[in-house]
Amino acid sequence: RIRNRLLPFQCVARRRSFSSAAKYMDSTKVKHITVLSSLSSRALDGLPTIPGVNFIVSENVESLKETASVEESCGVVFIPPLSTEVLVNAWPLFKKANWVHCFFAGCDSVMPFIRKY
Repeated sequence: RIRNRLLPFQCVARRRSFSSAAKYMDSTKVKHITVLSSLSSRALDGLPTIPGVNFIVSENVESLKETASVEESCGVVFIPPLSTEVLVNAWPLFKKANWVHCFFAGCDSVMPFIRKY
């Protein structure tokens, strides 16, 4: 029953899914994943500790610019209700990112980003 199974990248906010996704990563170097979220968001409670994975958590572009490893991020998790403008303005900083995951279902909350990029 495929409809009841989730692939590791489909629910990155769940601890189990983050852990499952780690199996598919190259274990020879640290992976950086940027999480764009309000720092007071309860969703951040679900961020796991995974060997070889560094989560960069930020709620604004200014703090990302001060983070040396942000250019190495392989992906971005966007957690509303943070403004989509943060994602739009931060995207050029992610030189190696090849995926974006929105915490909410659907794409309405990230339409400004989709339209621009």
